[in-house]
Amino acid sequence: MTQIMGEKPPLDYSFSDDDFLLLAAETEDLSGLKELISKGVDVNLCNPDGQSPLILAAEENFTNGVEFLIHSGADLKRDGISALHAAISRDHLEIAEILVSNGVSLTSIDSSNGWTALDSAALLSSPLTLRWVLDRELEINRRDNGGTTPLIHAAVSGSLEKVAMLLQAGADPHIKDNEGNTALDWALMNEFDVAAKELRRAMDQ
Repeated sequence: MTQIMGEKPPLDYSFSDDDFLLLAAETEDLSGLKELISKGVDVNLCNPDGQSPLILAAEENFTNGVEFLIHSGADLKRDGISALHAAISRDHLEIAEILVSNGVSLTSIDSSNGWTALDSAALLSSPLTLRWVLDRELEINRRDNGGTTPLIHAAVSGSLEKVAMLLQAGADPHIKDNEGNTALDWALMNEFDVAAKELRRAMDQ
């Protein structure tokens, strides 16, 4: 049907209850979550990108939503790691605390890249979040699928503070990734001179 100039487009009634549940998780609509789940909408459904309401709520720092979804049967074994990494990478520490207190391990490995929460924090989060993870995570020199250590991730981020924190915690600056690059190499490639100076000092010790 041809739309006449200036006429309002027809309303889209194609949204399903599944769509509205995902939208409620993204928009921090707690009443919407409660109503839809009480109607029997699957709490563990996923959008085309494989994101469940739990993961979406974690991304949006929707604390009450995450707690409600867990209470309503969100599958933490399937989605808990992704939700935790989403929270860590966005500095949503209250969400991370909720997930960990409900059994999601910081040392759990993301199968897509071999990362633990420490890798996500080293590359993507603030120093405050990295400190929170370091206080709970001890696999300081673990290598991911690319051979990358948390220290290399921190060097790629360019953060002197995160590099220094990891070195103080026992990170080995001599470890190379699968391409043969150390954390210092990555800092130099990205022209992070201050971080490179700290890494060079550590390697000379």
